[in-house]
Amino acid sequence: ASSEYLFIDGRPTAPIVLCIKPILPAVNAGVVECNGGLDFSIKLSVDHNIGQIGVDGFEAPQCLSACTTLSCGKIESANQVCAAGLIGEQCRSDADCNSTATSTDGVCGLGRLCTAGKYGDPCSTNADCDNNPGDGRCAPQPKCTEGTKGASCRADVDCDTTADAADGVCGNPDPEPGVCNSGTEAGQVGGDSGAGAVTLAPAAGLTGLPVQLSLESALPCGDEGQPAASPFALTSGIARTVIKNFSNADKVCSDGSMCKQDSDCDTAAGGPGKGKCGTTLTYDAKGENFSCSQWTKSDGPGCLVLGAPTLNTSPMGGDLVTAFKFCGH
Repeated sequence: ASSEYLFIDGRPTAPIVLCIKPILPAVNAGVVECNGGLDFSIKLSVDHNIGQIGVDGFEAPQCLSACTTLSCGKIESANQVCAAGLIGEQCRSDADCNSTATSTDGVCGLGRLCTAGKYGDPCSTNADCDNNPGDGRCAPQPKCTEGTKGASCRADVDCDTTADAADGVCGNPDPEPGVCNSGTEAGQVGGDSGAGAVTLAPAAGLTGLPVQLSLESALPCGDEGQPAASPFALTSGIARTVIKNFSNADKVCSDGSMCKQDSDCDTAAGGPGKGKCGTTLTYDAKGENFSCSQWTKSDGPGCLVLGAPTLNTSPMGGDLVTAFKFCGH
């Protein structure tokens, strides 16, 4: 009651505070189904590894053009992998990427690439990415986070304070440079959510619950900048979160053996068609339906839930699901 924010404090396990500021009043936020019969579940899924730059011919455009209705693919630590020469290898400088000891063909850092329009093309402005006027987007220019902080960069070496300091970091490194994370995909679990089911979701003319959502380093919320508002989806039914290749555990069967495709794991999983290459985490947050006859009672039944996937939760080093549960009693 003393703050505009709801927050989840991850410290000391992780140096993050998740801050949520509802934007009120919310108009046409959602609906209630008093008689049941509708599916109000929410399913969000993401794949930690749909490919890796330089492995099996996988390239940046394949990652950036892998889009869902919510978002597109993202390359981890694009400033710490080779764009030419030893493509996909980790690097600090161009010399780390030279294909031979005597060549000078190496380029460290993928540079600015189109994230819409001409996916994956090198660019300097949004217009460089246009297929049609105004539809292109060029990734922001990376900045130094260590060394010469705030300076523009392409690779870590660009941020060194002196020629031999090796103290520069370009951008925010991720645990697996060059790995492509998929965009987040939205769907439903299926089934009847029951009488009194409620959904707040940005679909079918609804706006969902508009919130400012931010990750901050410490409390209080709101002193590290104000992010733009985005719609929040909540349900009184099931909110399912799926992370494929959980914590980048790709190419591994359930028995620990290595794999390239699902069929390689059939024996470990019990026969033909049973195998799964890569670990999948599935988590269900379960809400509670409201009562249409007791709608105005503050202590009546009703809980709204949402689960969200979060990749690379440094320094924990793995993925996690953040589950929200808001109850009125």
